[in-house]
Formats: sequence, structure tokens, C-alpha cells
Amino acid sequence: MTMRPSCLFSLILLLGMLGLILLVHVQDLMEIIQQEGAGSGLQVNPRQTGKNWRDWRLKVKDKVTAPEWPLLWASINGSVTELHQVDHEEPEMKLRQGDNKGSEVELPWGVLQRPEWGFQQTKPGRPGVELHQEAQDGPELHLRAEEHSSVELRQEARPRTGAELHQEARPRSRAAHRREARPRSKAEPHREARPRTGAELHRETRPRSRAEPHREARAQAREAAELRRVREVQQARRRRLSEACVRSWAEEEAGPGPGPGPGPGAGAGAGTGALSPQQVSRIWVEDRYRLLYCEVPKAGCSNWKRVLMVLGGQAQTTAQIEHQAAHYSNSLRRLDSFDREGVLLRLRTYTKLLFVREPLERLVSAFRDKFERPNAYYQPLFGSAIIARYRPNATAQAVRTGSGLTFPEFVQYLLDPARPLGMDIHWEPVSHLCSPCRIHYDFIGRFERLESEADSALRLLGAPRNLRFPRGNPSTGPSLSHRYLSQLSPADRSRAFHFYRSDYTLFNYPRPPGTLPD
Repeated sequence: MTMRPSCLFSLILLLGMLGLILLVHVQDLMEIIQQEGAGSGLQVNPRQTGKNWRDWRLKVKDKVTAPEWPLLWASINGSVTELHQVDHEEPEMKLRQGDNKGSEVELPWGVLQRPEWGFQQTKPGRPGVELHQEAQDGPELHLRAEEHSSVELRQEARPRTGAELHQEARPRSRAAHRREARPRSKAEPHREARPRTGAELHRETRPRSRAEPHREARAQAREAAELRRVREVQQARRRRLSEACVRSWAEEEAGPGPGPGPGPGAGAGAGTGALSPQQVSRIWVEDRYRLLYCEVPKAGCSNWKRVLMVLGGQAQTTAQIEHQAAHYSNSLRRLDSFDREGVLLRLRTYTKLLFVREPLERLVSAFRDKFERPNAYYQPLFGSAIIARYRPNATAQAVRTGSGLTFPEFVQYLLDPARPLGMDIHWEPVSHLCSPCRIHYDFIGRFERLESEADSALRLLGAPRNLRFPRGNPSTGPSLSHRYLSQLSPADRSRAFHFYRSDYTLFNYPRPPGTLPD
């Protein structure tokens, strides 16, 4: 039986269509298999670096994935880092580092679109985790660890939910087929061609305008100029301090200075002999950033301890640290807790930081903090002894509680060589606390410009750029200090100046008004 030509042609056409459909399905299946097997384009490129370190570089090719699908997962000696997208419409990246209780840092996806922008979790050039983008095709996660560290890298995809599987598996309705098959209306091309909104443009990677590189270059130039200015200021302060130390040593050899104070060189030292543990007992150590900070109470020390804790990894931000935790959490180490070799090594190789304050203004601030506010330690101990010694006809209640101490009574105690109680760090001269003539500090900041100079110190140190010194307004300023100092006689003001004369001399503070000439 012969087949008609028309039937034969129809059969060939039908077989061709079936073959084409089969080919399309096979291609789709291969793409799915490649995607699931390749892990969404993850590249891992380990390479050897210096100092017995090894770098692992993880590259993400695809910029958009389903929401909540982790892109990268890594572990260095048990410390886990995850990089994943948390929003499909407004992509953001989340970097989680730490143990099971690890902290999270959210990064707008747009930050990763520019090659020069990024985020780094640790100081560059040291073991840790860095997230940045070196090319336009997506972010990289760099992991640096010691050569024999336990490092695990993988990419995960979360299991799809039942709703998603149901959405993919259910048969398409006839209405859906009709919507795809119907001819498009004349309005649809116009709707597709409408101008995109600002939000849509923001979500996309816009080409950089010609002005942007110039703006960024100007910003970088301003920052570089500011750091040069800071270095010049610090060099001048170190030079003046060195010259003042030489003069103080000469005065010590010639004889004690005038007044009841400890003298310009006392505590600062004559520059000879070994440092005692007491002379380094107020210096706090941060090993990760190789920093030594000498604590000067009433000169921003609480916030500097918060900064040290963030640098050391005990907290993500300074706002998380309460006042009590900053002073009594035992998460920071003092320099005198190390052995002699450890002390000398850190003094020789670490950045040494010191912040000072106008001495008599610091004294007024200490008095207001410890004796004008309820204080269960200073008032019963110092207040009671001072009132009993220097107040005529003091009541039994005042002697018992120590409350109601006046500033002139406090200064009487301070200037008395036979004072009933010893000194306290809150009003002890900086020359005693920090030994600035024996320890060569790299950065000498001033409380009067605390926030800007502290931020400059952090930039010079190489701290994370998102770490800034905490902001706040001091409760005791020059005008308020003048009101308290005006309660003293000119003779007592002059004696108070001589008590802190070493600090005035070493740190180039002007002599306060209202003091008698020498």
C-alpha cells in the first residue's frame, strides 16, 4: 500500500516537530543539571602567600539569586562566615562572622557594584575575612588563614519550599496559555518603553558619570591632606614634649621646683633606668591592632576603652558597651600583666596613644563626677576624711556620709603635703600616670578636640572605616571650670597650677588666668 504524498509530508512534519520539542527539553534539562551541579558559579582559588599564610578566594558569578539562598559559606578554625542575599527586590548582602552566636553586618548590594568599594572584616594583610569586589562581574570573599588552619569552603542552596515546588509542578491553566497566545495591544509596547523610575535606576548598576571619579578623587585628596596635617601636628607635639622633658630633667638636677606639687619630672622620670610595673600600670593593650593606650581619667578614657573592645572583637559597636562593662568587664589587659619581655616588646613595636586635657579643667570634672553626684565609694572614703580634716565644726552626719564636700575643701586636701589620704588616678597628674618622658608616645591627642583627633588616630592606625569614636558633649567646659576656680583665692589657684605644672609644661597648655606670677 502506497502512502499519499500529502500524508507523507504531514508525517515528516509531525516527526520534525516532535524532534524539535525533544531537543528543547533536553537542553533545558542539561541547563538545570549544570546549575545544580556547579553551585551557581562558585569559583574557589586557593593560593600561597607570604608569612606561612594561604589565601582562599571565592568568586560569585551570578549577581541575582533567589532570596535567602546562601551564596558562600566558609569556616576558619570554627569561625563561620556566610555571604548571602536577603532580599530579592532590593538586594542586600549579609556577612556573618563568628561562632553560632555570630554577629551580622548588612551591606547594600549597590556597595558591591563598584570595584573600589567593599567591606573588610579584619585589618588588611592579616589573617581573617575580607569581602570586596575587584572586578565588575561580582563580589569576592577572601579568606586568609595560617597555612595549617582548618579551612572549609562550600556553597549551599536552601531546600525549596512546598509552595515553590507546587508552583513549578502544577499544570498551567488555559487562561495562562490564552494570555501568552493573544496578540499584544498597541499600549503594551508603550508601557514597556516608559521611563524607568528613580528606584528602578537605583536598583540597577548605573554607569558612572564623568563627574564621579573627580568627586571621589577630590575626597581622597582631602582625606590624604588631612592625614598629612595630622602627622605634622603630631610631629610638632612630640618635638615639644621631648624638649620639655629635657628642660624638666635639667630642673630636677638643679633642684625641686616651686610649690607643693610633685615637680615637673616626678613620675615622668629622668630618662634613665628601667620602667617599673607601676609606671605602665595605666596602659591598656590591644594586640590585634598593636595598640597601647594610656588611660587618663576625665579625658575620654571610657570611650577609648569601648573602642579598644571593638578593635579586639568583644563587641561590634561602641554603643553596645555599657559604662560598667567598659571599666570592669576584664576583657582588656594592662601592660603590667605581661612579663618583662612582653612589656618591652610591646613598648618597642606597638603604636602608643595618649590623650590629655587642660589640667585644672580635668580637676574640676573629677570633683563634679565623684563628689557632686551620689557615689558609694568616693564620698564615704575621701569625702568623710576631707571634711573631718579641713572643715571647722563639721557635723557628725557630714563626717559620716562625706556628702556636701565643697571644691575649696577638696583643693585644700589636694595641696596638703600631709594629706590624710593618698592620690587617686582621677586627679593624679598625667606625668605620673603615663610617664611621657620615658615612654615615647606616637600620638598625643587633646580632649579639647577629642572626637576629630580620635578619628584621625583610628585612620592612622588602620582601624575599620566604619568605626568612629563615640560622640557626646562634655559636661564640664572652660566656662564652668572658671566658675569653680573662682571660688579659690589667687594664692590657692597659683598653688593648684604649680601642682599640675608638669602637665602644663609637657603638653604646652597656657598658664591659666588668675594665677600669681612665680
